[in-house]
Amino acid sequence: SYLFNRVLAARVARGCWDRLLPGELAVFADSNSGFVVADPAEEGDRLGAGELHPSGPLPGTEGLAPADRAAALEAAGLEEEAELVSGLRQQEVRTHRRALRALPQETAWEPVPAGIRIAFRLPAGSFATAVVREVIRAG
Repeated sequence: SYLFNRVLAARVARGCWDRLLPGELAVFADSNSGFVVADPAEEGDRLGAGELHPSGPLPGTEGLAPADRAAALEAAGLEEEAELVSGLRQQEVRTHRRALRALPQETAWEPVPAGIRIAFRLPAGSFATAVVREVIRAG
C-alpha cells in the first residue's frame, strides 16, 4: 500500500490521478481485470461513467503493467523505493493493480447535534477515512 500511495501521490501532484493516460492500465470497477489503454479519448465515456479507472501498482512479480506515459509516471513514483520493489520481487510477491480513484456509492448524510452523519459504500481496498478527509478538504 505504501508503494501504491507513492504512485498515487505522484499522479495527484501532476493532476492526472483521475484521467486515463496513453499506456494506462485501466481496471474495471466491478472486477480486478483490466487492459492497456491505447487511446484515452476512446475510453472517456466509460471513465466518466465510473465503469473503469486508472490504476496503480501493488508491486511484485509478473502481472500486467502500463506502457508509455503511464509507465513513466509509475516508474518515477517508485524510483526512490527501488530496493523495496526489488525485495518484493525476490520474495515472489505477485503484482496486483488497484484503482487510483474510489467513487463512493449509496451516499447519504443527515444533520445530527454534533455535526453531520455521512454514510457511503466503497469498493474493497478503499478507505473511508481517506474519503472523509477529501470531503472535509473540499468543504
